[in-house]
Amino acid sequence: MKLTKVALVLTLIPCLGLIACAQQAGQQETVDMEALIAAMADIEAAWKQAYERGDAAALASLYAEDAIYLAPYMDAIRGRSAIEARVAETVGMMSERRITIARADAGAAGDLAYGIGTYVLEMRMPNAPEPMSDNGKYITIAKLGADGSWQIYAHIWNTSLAEADVVQMLSAMSGMGNM
Repeated sequence: MKLTKVALVLTLIPCLGLIACAQQAGQQETVDMEALIAAMADIEAAWKQAYERGDAAALASLYAEDAIYLAPYMDAIRGRSAIEARVAETVGMMSERRITIARADAGAAGDLAYGIGTYVLEMRMPNAPEPMSDNGKYITIAKLGADGSWQIYAHIWNTSLAEADVVQMLSAMSGMGNM
């Protein structure tokens, strides 16, 4: 009888451990959505300001060192310094730029957060007689750094313009080279 009770206890102890682990794995960290929304709004505002000023260094500082930038019509750009160089090239072709960003959704799990939305870009090219505009959608994934701040880890955006409009815009952006 004693041996049966000991065997039962030895069998139940690992099971209790597995149940506890399963319960822990099923629990997700709660995210302070108000703080997350505020952080995403801060990133968007800083991004917009830097972009409109044509400040590639300030814009790139919002990205993690290992960030990935996925713009249309080009290969993925990896790393903060490569993102800075590409943004500098792009904004350098515009004499003026204004962007409106409208976030439609945001959320987080653990140390990753996302923002999904749309944009409208108004720009003037030095060699184009009229202002040009673009509109599209984006997804931004941010990761929480060791210092507690959010940085953009992955950013993809795509135009919603018709192909003919894109061709016209690209022809005005002479010098884009590998776009």
